[in-house]
Amino acid sequence: MQVNVLQNMKNGSKLRATINFCACLMVLFFPFNAHAQGFGKENDMVQGAKNNSVGIMERGFIEGDSPNSRSREGDPVLIIVAENGYELGVRYLISRGARINDKGLNSRTPLGVAAAAGYDAILVHLLKAGADPDKTGLRREVPLIRAARNGHLEAVKVLIENGAYPDDTDLTGRTALDWAREQRHQKIVSYLEAQE
Repeated sequence: MQVNVLQNMKNGSKLRATINFCACLMVLFFPFNAHAQGFGKENDMVQGAKNNSVGIMERGFIEGDSPNSRSREGDPVLIIVAENGYELGVRYLISRGARINDKGLNSRTPLGVAAAAGYDAILVHLLKAGADPDKTGLRREVPLIRAARNGHLEAVKVLIENGAYPDDTDLTGRTALDWAREQRHQKIVSYLEAQE
């Protein structure tokens, strides 16, 4: 019986040594980055963007957070505020040097998410700051296609007036006009047909 106990203790020591060795190798070859792995607290810039608070974003900026910080999900803060319709946050981040055309999760862009939601004022700010009206996102969709498909006439107008190319196609080969027709957004169809 004592032999079995000693053998089990010896095997347990070998197991612990093997586990410790593997853990050391993981640290050497796969350094742990809590933020990149989706763990831990997001910085103030990201928290401010998610909570529509310029005050929190400014605190983060003062403490050294970048206006190009990304959420755990991979979205730049500018995409977060644009998607939330937080115009003040968009203006703040532009003033702090946020990169206007940065892509986020699923190749989304700030202009693309604002167009999809129909946030005309945000589109104007982004375009004035140099956003590319023809930058593609997921499924090779340009902001104009996203606005037209979702029925946002004013967003379509803002994009066209700022140089969006109406004949861009997505992965399915459809244009903004094709999507507007398919979704029965007649005012957008009429407007886009008048641009031809």
